[in-house]
Amino acid sequence: MTGRSKDTRAKPYSSNWMDSCYQETLLPGAPWHTLSSEICEALADYLHRQMTQPQRAFILARILGDAFMVRYFPDTLAEMTSNPPDISAEEQKKLTMEASTWLKAQLLKAAKKVGAVADDELISEDMKTFRTHTSDIFYSGLERELYHQEQQTIDEMKQEAIQRKNRASPEALRQSALGTVSATRQAASPAMSVTRSSSASTIRSVKTDRLKEIMYNLDVVPQHPAMTSKSIDLIAESVVKLLERSPGRFKVVAKRLHGRLLPRSLRTYIWTECLYQSEKDRLVRGANVERILRERFGKTVARNVGELRIKRATQSPIHRIIENSTLELYGTVPALATYRNQSMMKDAVKALNILYTYDRTYEPYLILWLFPLQLAFSSNAVTSGAEYVYELAMYLDILNSSLFTQWSNVHAVSDMVIHLLLINDKEFHDHLMSICQLNVQFKTKDFLLEQVQKERQEALKMLKKPPEQESSDPQQLLADPRMYIRKWIGEGFVSVLDTTSVMFVWDQLFLQGWDSTVLQDFTLVIMLLLRDRFLVCNDHMSMRQVFLDEPCKLLLMDIQTAWLKLHQNVSYPDLAACNRVRPTASPLQTSVTTPLPS
Repeated sequence: MTGRSKDTRAKPYSSNWMDSCYQETLLPGAPWHTLSSEICEALADYLHRQMTQPQRAFILARILGDAFMVRYFPDTLAEMTSNPPDISAEEQKKLTMEASTWLKAQLLKAAKKVGAVADDELISEDMKTFRTHTSDIFYSGLERELYHQEQQTIDEMKQEAIQRKNRASPEALRQSALGTVSATRQAASPAMSVTRSSSASTIRSVKTDRLKEIMYNLDVVPQHPAMTSKSIDLIAESVVKLLERSPGRFKVVAKRLHGRLLPRSLRTYIWTECLYQSEKDRLVRGANVERILRERFGKTVARNVGELRIKRATQSPIHRIIENSTLELYGTVPALATYRNQSMMKDAVKALNILYTYDRTYEPYLILWLFPLQLAFSSNAVTSGAEYVYELAMYLDILNSSLFTQWSNVHAVSDMVIHLLLINDKEFHDHLMSICQLNVQFKTKDFLLEQVQKERQEALKMLKKPPEQESSDPQQLLADPRMYIRKWIGEGFVSVLDTTSVMFVWDQLFLQGWDSTVLQDFTLVIMLLLRDRFLVCNDHMSMRQVFLDEPCKLLLMDIQTAWLKLHQNVSYPDLAACNRVRPTASPLQTSVTTPLPS
């Protein structure tokens, strides 16, 4: 095919080991050549009629290349070479686009005819041989690359051990002591220069900062083993390379990743694709979605900076409110507290200020929504520089406006969860409803009661149920378990789960396009895993404590197992057994410090 450089054909994946595997499949005698010949012959059969039209034949010949034409249509090629048709440049461009689209359809038709389409149930023996051969080459290449990485890691560990040993040697300690004495004498000398004083001060500052970093782990982002394994990252990067080469395989890969925690590089790619995909339907087909969204967002922010009469977008009129809310949440929410460092909080504050400058949007729960995005796109902080916080703000805007379900639907989901519990686990349902109105303590001013009632009526309409009569007693409405479910969903589970579990939940949401069914199923999974703890509750306050404090204690593996079993139609009481951390006594002491749902 024309228009592709030789280097691109030889190294299509820009990865040494993957490109080596690709080239190995093209060696003489490889099964691909047999399969390729069969596809080409079937394609040639569909092209005979087109080759009788001079202009069409000329365009097809340029696309297919001389090798194909010499083998299947030598006379047509000779005719085109001696007497090329007179076609203007503009007409050539138009005909080339039409011919390319038509040719792709015919190529797929030819591949299906010879049984060479991987997704079809009926594939030929030659296709099976080719797939087995390619799979063997790929896995052998992957094992070699993993071995090389392992050896590299071992060598690095050996070098590090040697350096530690050298630092701890008697000679090194003696030299360090002599250096400290010399620095002390110089500090005591009245003739010491300003330069030396500055240098010594810098050294002491560096040592102090290093000590603080070791003691308090300040400004160091914790690394989770599931996110940093070199072997997992290598496989993830390979999948990303394949998807970049064949974007049409995205749905297949997403289906295979169901129920899995995504590695960092694969997460970044999949989340980005899902965010942009949600905007593609609103744009002209074939448009560069990323470029259009970035330009639109940047221009709007720049214009609004002038309208708001502020110096920069990262310091909006409500920047103090955003700063205080961010500090509070990073100090109280378990998932965020793990990453409580200056860099994370600064980026969050800047991004939220930019979003407010963009369209005057701000709610405290957006701090929670932004947190998973910060973790997923943390690698962009180095490559994007100052634009990183603008990217975060843009992604958060897309999530808020295009992906996250409507708030009325959040109420509908909470109603459906309670309804499913009634059908499938009546004991659990009846217990929750019997204790939720006992010993209720809350401040009604902390809740947007009118908004809650309005959204509840809209949810009932969505579920095709008759509207309820608005309760004159706010206690009855706000004490309902649905309010806590609404809090879970509305905050993306970030406020109640630990960091790794949050990322797992969000991985599944992005893999399935933020379908509200995923939110519903995860709510059921978490509630059922906490079933034993709920059953020992005896009033509203103890139930509230389980809703707000217990989910973060669940193990990721238990959530994964229950999530998969839920889709295998395992009974609800049996799903509770997936929780390996069982209550040994009543956990029901009312905590006045636990934040109320909002």
